Amino acid sequence: MPDYEQMLASQGRKCAICDQPELTVIRGKTITLAVDHDHATGAVRALLCRRCNHMIGMACDDPALLRAAATYLEAHAEPPEVIVTSGVSSSGLVIEKLEEINGRVIATLSLPG
Repeated sequence: MPDYEQMLASQGRKCAICDQPELTVIRGKTITLAVDHDHATGAVRALLCRRCNHMIGMACDDPALLRAAATYLEAHAEPPEVIVTSGVSSSGLVIEKLEEINGRVIATLSLPG
């Protein structure tokens, strides 16, 4: 098995999936990233946070199921709200053009300046 500290350093001390540090605290102590492994071969894959480790575990390590879940979430997601004032979006981007295509409003944006 690869050295945990080497893996941790090579991943920037972050989860290999969500690229976030472990945030779960149990009894006042932040837990370490989990060593993920292939359940069929036992081969170590990477270090994962508790949330991502549980997510792939609940999906039985099935990429097709995880892709289907992502597709489902994207299909049911609310579009982000952007407020336009004088040609500048709420995020500070300059709106060059707005057009409607197939019932969706498409914005062409640029950085200010």
